[in-house]
Parts: sequence; structure tokens; C-alpha cells
Amino acid sequence: MKITIPHIHKIEGEAGFWAKVTKTGKIEELKFQTLLGLRQIEGILIGRRYFEVPIVVSRICGICPVPHILGACTAIENALNVKVSEQTILLRKLLLAANIIHSHTLHLFFLSLPDFFNIENDLELLKKFKKESKAALRIRTLALEIIKIVGGRAVHPITPIIGGFTKIPEKEKLKEILEKIPKTIEDANLLLETFKKIEYPEFERETLFASVFNGKNYPYYLEKIIKIGEEK
Repeated sequence: MKITIPHIHKIEGEAGFWAKVTKTGKIEELKFQTLLGLRQIEGILIGRRYFEVPIVVSRICGICPVPHILGACTAIENALNVKVSEQTILLRKLLLAANIIHSHTLHLFFLSLPDFFNIENDLELLKKFKKESKAALRIRTLALEIIKIVGGRAVHPITPIIGGFTKIPEKEKLKEILEKIPKTIEDANLLLETFKKIEYPEFERETLFASVFNGKNYPYYLEKIIKIGEEK
């Protein structure tokens, strides 16, 4: 018997799944297949000027445009030996942190959590976890607001460029964000308690894990890439 799921929902992107199963229920073969066509972003960049690259590659993803645009900026800066200011580094780290919060909240609460409770759609999720859903939405809203203030807009930021930013965020706007942080931490702790109550299945497999590392603090900007076990 062949089982086919042409479209898997609750994932970022498009993918399908199929498996061959015997009459006794044993899985003989299975495949997870991505369904996205060839994007050819590299081909789009051929012949373009170097300063056009960041804004083009940010279109690779609507969920995580920040690392794409900043990755392009820093790669070109390294190639041209361009040094950026400490202010630029701090603003880039703020952008990346906001993108991580936005993306992880989406993935953990709206894409992963429903499967632990056999929830089929968002309406059912909102009904079962009303308080938690509001908290998750508030967290994502604040993260997108930070990206908009620093990056020029919430989706596909436009202010980051090679060497810095076209526009620096207003101090008053940043202060407004700062005032909302305590409530956001409260919301995050609520979601943390929700995930702590889940009974996770035991699963282990041999995997080669990689990470960024600097030996000092939580790394996510211009850090060394290592395999787990190479921290020293």
C-alpha cells in the first residue's frame, strides 16, 4: 500500500510525503519531498551591482528576510574590507533578535504546538489556548514592530545596507519598544510554562549538529561555525 500526503501543512515552505506500507503495517520506504521550484536567486544577481545584492536576497524568505539581507551586507563588507560602527553592529543584532523572536514564536506556537494536541487548524488552537494565543500574537507583533522601526518595514527590511543603515531609528520609537518589554517577558514565560507541560516522546538518533559559537554569550552575529563537541 502506498500512502501519499501531497501537501504537509503547518510547516514553513511546501512539501509532500509518501510511504510504502506492507499489509502488516511495516514501512518499507518513505520520502519527504520539497515541492518548491528552482528559485535561481544566484542567477538573478548575475550582472547586478554589488550594492543591489542585499535587497534582492532578502526576498529569499518572507519569514526570515533579516539574516538574508544582513548576511549579504556582511559578506560584501568582508570582501571589500569595510568596517562598520559599533552602533551599526548593535542595530543589526537588534534586528536579528527581533527576527528570531518573530520566527520562533510562529514556529513553536502556531506550527509545532497543535500537533501535540491533535489540533487541525488555527481556529481550534485559538479556542483551546485562548490566553496563550493572545500572548503569542503580542510577542510576534512587538518583534515585527522592532523590525519595522529598525529595518524600515516589517517584511523585507530596506534600511540595512553595506556599511550601515540608510536611516537610524528614532530614540523615542526605541523607548516605546523598551516600555513594552516587561509585558513581552511575561507573555514569553506564559508560553514557556505551556511547553513545559507537554509530554515529549522519547526520540534519539545520531546527528551531526552545527552551531555558531563565540565562547562568551549567546551568539548569532558574525560568529564561528562549529560542530557540537568542538566548543573548546
